[in-house]
Amino acid sequence: MQHAIFYPLKHSIKLISRIITNSIFVYNKRILILIAICIIFTKIQAQNQLYFDYYNSQNGLSQNSVYSITQSKDGFMWFGTQEGINRFDGKYFTQINPNYNKSDSNEMDYGEFSKTINNLYLDSKDLIWVGTAKEISIYNRFTNKFYIPSYYYKNFSLPSDANIIHITEINHQLWVLTLNKRLFCYDIIKKQMLPVNIENNSLKKIISIQNDRQDHLWICDNKHVYQYENGIFKSQNDINEQIGISGITNMTIVNNDLWIITGLREIIYFNLEQNKSRTKHFFYKEYKGKSRITDASTIHQSSKDILWIGSRSNGLIKINLQSRMFESLSDYNQNPSLGNKFVLSFLLIVKILLG
Repeated sequence: MQHAIFYPLKHSIKLISRIITNSIFVYNKRILILIAICIIFTKIQAQNQLYFDYYNSQNGLSQNSVYSITQSKDGFMWFGTQEGINRFDGKYFTQINPNYNKSDSNEMDYGEFSKTINNLYLDSKDLIWVGTAKEISIYNRFTNKFYIPSYYYKNFSLPSDANIIHITEINHQLWVLTLNKRLFCYDIIKKQMLPVNIENNSLKKIISIQNDRQDHLWICDNKHVYQYENGIFKSQNDINEQIGISGITNMTIVNNDLWIITGLREIIYFNLEQNKSRTKHFFYKEYKGKSRITDASTIHQSSKDILWIGSRSNGLIKINLQSRMFESLSDYNQNPSLGNKFVLSFLLIVKILLG
């Protein structure tokens, strides 16, 4: 396998997507096989072409199901799988084997972790947060050790057995989204956990947390959108009424618009600029292109004018926000192609520096 990430091309946008191909599980004597692979693709603007390299357990990954990807400042990439964390140097994958000192109460035993790595996040201290199905920890790649978060962030704490699904840092605050214990906030400057207040305590299961250009926080469950105002998440009724019974499966801030994939797999968006009406816009009515995807699942913005939407079975489409045109990956007909894939998420690679 060649150095897939390190194409010697100028002015290129590099993305990594987590892709699941042929889904398989067992039910009533029906056997299905789940195969997850990593695909690295490069958009060459001058040639208008997409190139792919595929990575799975046959060429280094410890396990094929990849749930999270991040990149550290030294250029290494980190993959969270169902069998722990893998480091990628552009050529080889290495499954991490951390040091552990039982006598140090600040260290955590990686051997006791849930090996399902749901989220990897690089914070402003150049530390990698690791969220699993049962715990949260911080990995220091220089000491090759895992630490309890309070070792670096005094008074940080979460309930035991929290199933971590997302970690992010916004305005000197760390936000941790869990599947079973809701949302938590830590103030880095005050060095304390902050209460997370939600209007009428009406929020059920949070599925997304985003911040806009003004660094206002937005969250949503499967029915409603909330904005963080003066210490409380308030229901945005003007938006929620227009979403209606179709519900929400994903939400992303794109420039100053709120993009939503509904329960019906429609793509809609609302303008968030002040003094403007928050009218619902239908993507396929306002953007033109050859082919559309009918089961959108995730949205990723790679630059001011370029947006990518991945689907559950039809690959992905590239959107030019300026020209209001979109094109399906299948329109390229290149080989190897993405094919009929399940796109879970994306990671933008900004710069790679390896010593």
